[in-house]
Amino acid sequence: MEGRGMRSRNDLAGAAVENARSHIPRAEPEFWGREEQFALNALRWNCISGDPLVDRLDGQFADYLDMPFAVLTSNGTTAIQAASLALDVQIGDENICPGFAFTAAANVTLREGASPVFVDVDLETWCITAETIAAAIKARAVGVIAVHTYGNMYDLQPILDLAHKQGLWVLVDAAESFGLILWRLPSGDGVGYCYLYRTCDKDGYDRGGRCRGHA
Repeated sequence: MEGRGMRSRNDLAGAAVENARSHIPRAEPEFWGREEQFALNALRWNCISGDPLVDRLDGQFADYLDMPFAVLTSNGTTAIQAASLALDVQIGDENICPGFAFTAAANVTLREGASPVFVDVDLETWCITAETIAAAIKARAVGVIAVHTYGNMYDLQPILDLAHKQGLWVLVDAAESFGLILWRLPSGDGVGYCYLYRTCDKDGYDRGGRCRGHA
């Protein structure tokens, strides 16, 4: 027997249905008809790492960005880590990172034994700028990890010009800006270009990452 003030199971079920109808999903995937078959193929192939679909996606992704190669990773943070290893970041180096952004840039920098140097972001774009980067360049600086935040893009060309003059590399965290273009530059035309796919990002894909770059 239910106590006074307690709701019945039917009431609770009805409330749950009503909540589901009024809920606005944070990210809703879009299916095109072959996803179930692809998932079954992945199970049947029993591949630990890499399979024909992954190789195909790597190639298509690189072609879309007009780049020599792309490499699938487990998430966006490991994509940045892979790029940092390729760039030979050393203990004691300094990477310039935005003070407001997802923490992957700083976390990877610390993991490699380097030091993140945080700089301010633009009030309109919430992204790093060439001006704030210039003020933070010291003797130990080796590169810039720039992040396109919340789908906003910074002006990349001045950052590339500054980095070229100072002998720095530029690693672009484009997790939240896939497919965007500003001044005819895609959102990540630096030395390295990292994407993150996860359900809370704008594209609504499941978790995964990708690193691409110039040969």
